[in-house]
Amino acid sequence: MNLREYQYVLKVAQLQNMTRAAEALYITQPSLSHYIARVEEELGVQLFNRLTTPLSLTPAGEKYVETAQMILELDSGLKKELSEIAKGKKGVITLGMSHARASFFLPYFLPVFRRKHLFKICIIFQRNVFCTHCSGGPGHDGAGGESGGRIALLCTFEGTREISYQLLKLYCELSGKSYEIVPFVLKEAYEEAQKSNLEVHNQMIREKILEIEGDYDQIVLAQMSMADSAAGLKTRRARVLTSPAAAYETVMEEIKKRKISYNS
Repeated sequence: MNLREYQYVLKVAQLQNMTRAAEALYITQPSLSHYIARVEEELGVQLFNRLTTPLSLTPAGEKYVETAQMILELDSGLKKELSEIAKGKKGVITLGMSHARASFFLPYFLPVFRRKHLFKICIIFQRNVFCTHCSGGPGHDGAGGESGGRIALLCTFEGTREISYQLLKLYCELSGKSYEIVPFVLKEAYEEAQKSNLEVHNQMIREKILEIEGDYDQIVLAQMSMADSAAGLKTRRARVLTSPAAAYETVMEEIKKRKISYNS
């Protein structure tokens, strides 16, 4: 079998007339009849009922036509995909990034990219990311005691709040302790960042950290774009972390320390 024979059979089935099908295929009627007869001989079944006018498909012919259509569609699709890959319009792109960075960039990036390109996106999440620990003063105990503690989750973009919250919640559940997570969305800071007013953006985040840090054991900055705002910031109690992943690392370290002290 070859694709040409599939095309010939489909054309005869479509036009229901050998002569008109031959004209449409730009071959002679005897040549087309020979092709069809050879296909039927190879298969051991009749595809067309030649006693009817117009020609009609036998049950075997109906199944053949159904399968031939799928094969030709697959062939056409394959050629198109290979052509797009050759032209650099299709393929697979692998991205490696942190959860925090992904939650910030991907909601913007993926919809626009997929409208313009046919590439498949493979995302590899990095478990650990940059962690900026602010210099804490007296009483800076990190994990908030045996019963868990309170965690403030700061975002500037509403789209990152839920994914960051769920990620941080999962990490806290893995710790075996009960943590209260309170999200804050600083929309005004995001608006300033959109205007390229990064100093104002950072200052708004710093002010929020200092405003609430007395009420929380940890403050998590959900987006990597917020990390600079915490650099060098002094806090009396709360530990400031730049992502849910970093918060998880800190919680687990603290638990290990406490287990050691219990055993001793």
